[in-house]
Amino acid sequence: MQPWWQSAWPARCVACAGAAEGRDLCAGCAADLRQNEPACPRCAEPLLVPAIACGRCLRREPPFASAWAPFRYAAPLDLLVQRL
Repeated sequence: MQPWWQSAWPARCVACAGAAEGRDLCAGCAADLRQNEPACPRCAEPLLVPAIACGRCLRREPPFASAWAPFRYAAPLDLLVQRL
């Protein structure tokens, strides 16, 4: 049984405003999130093939040890970040 407020205010996807079934993203937008793999282990820049580092990090080492970005900055994630 659903709480009364879920029928009064159904959950909406924060990316497309479609029905989200109690989650922040609808199933379609969640499926559209692109995993950031392969990525540079140093700066998290997307790579075409796995490597020890991207060209930029090989040329000039960044001032940090590593970075992690689970998803690529592409739709629908770019819309979500802009709405923060």
